[in-house]
Amino acid sequence: MHAAGFRHIRTFGLDNGLNRIAPLAQRHYPDLRLFLGVYECAQDHDDVRMPHSTRAQLDEALRLAHAHRNVAGIVVGNECLPGEPEACPRPVSVDQLIEDLAYVKQRLRAGRRPSVVVTTAMSMVAAVTNYETHGKGVAPHVDVVMVNIHPFFAPAADRGGGQLEFPRLLSSPAAALCAPWKNPRRWRKRLAERRPAERYGRTRTRKPAPIHPGSGPVCPNPRRQRFPFRNV
Repeated sequence: MHAAGFRHIRTFGLDNGLNRIAPLAQRHYPDLRLFLGVYECAQDHDDVRMPHSTRAQLDEALRLAHAHRNVAGIVVGNECLPGEPEACPRPVSVDQLIEDLAYVKQRLRAGRRPSVVVTTAMSMVAAVTNYETHGKGVAPHVDVVMVNIHPFFAPAADRGGGQLEFPRLLSSPAAALCAPWKNPRRWRKRLAERRPAERYGRTRTRKPAPIHPGSGPVCPNPRRQRFPFRNV
């Protein structure tokens, strides 16, 4: 990734050895900046004995942020609210997510690391479709609003010639935004109906992460990817 020119990397958890990325990157690629992802789920939320629990990962993200200057941000949860495509079997409530965001912010300030960005990654479901019940309540408690607008998964041929299907994710609003490339006017109309920047303020939104290289081409090539970025 570093050789390809990436200078910001986001992780999606800190268990299973992912907590080693920060010290390794600092040692070998000191110009990389990391956004550490925290798995957010109501199940086993506060059981610090379990490395996949939210509380354990919150504390680990804080430890890494205090120990390594290459930690630029902490992403508390990825599409973790009720109704979101990637939510765990027991999604957290908006109130619980806000409490966890405050937990991180308070401890970063106490540890003299207030420059570390604190946010959560919402889907278009939480950020736009359910804006009044989800996104609107979360926004005041994050430093920047992070919204996943680019689908990460698509049908892709496996090595045996078959098709790997991800119908649940493809039926999401985010995927619907990326589908009609042959009709740009239709795409712009759909985008106009779901503009997070106008609701949250342009200075508080971030561009989504690049498409995962092994996920299959929903919106292939950089030229097409620039199109949604400019419009959002």
